[in-house]
Amino acid sequence: MQVSESADPTTYLEGGGLLLTTGLVMPDGTPDAAHREYASRLVEIGARGVGFGLGIQHEHVPQWLIYQCEAVGLPLFTVPLATPFIDISKTIARGISDDTHRNAERMYRNQQRNRQATKRIQARRYVPSTCCGHGCKAAAGPEEAARMAGMHRHTLTKYLGAIDKELSADLNDPGTIAELWYACRFSRFGGTLK
Repeated sequence: MQVSESADPTTYLEGGGLLLTTGLVMPDGTPDAAHREYASRLVEIGARGVGFGLGIQHEHVPQWLIYQCEAVGLPLFTVPLATPFIDISKTIARGISDDTHRNAERMYRNQQRNRQATKRIQARRYVPSTCCGHGCKAAAGPEEAARMAGMHRHTLTKYLGAIDKELSADLNDPGTIAELWYACRFSRFGGTLK
């Protein structure tokens, strides 16, 4: 966010910013030569909008500025005299700080999820390699997996539901079902994953 009363504030602005102005040098009626392309120049440098302070030089936004902003799609809003520009700046800074904090929290949560997923993946890789050394084969689906496990399909479904909740596994994938069955079967006979 930047404040400028210049007829061409583009030399002082960075793209992506918000311009605040009281229109100190802006004419009320028809724009002079310096202001004919005011909104277009702001859009060209990537300005995000214009906040127009009322009550110092103008009681209303000049109509020509409203038309220019509408024509180029540049947001225009008014700032009442009772609202200092510094308050807008502080509000924006607080919002940026809050966003930064939320992003840091989100990245931390994602990092924790990734660490947990990595641990699960490492554990799941161990199970098939252990079982495959004993001639195990993948089941074609839940029915076959239940039969191979020597348990009722509802019991297997219950186990898989609990595992799905923990691992977020794709239980429609036969390979995943087999891996999970091996894990159940392995732990049922006293095996442990280290």
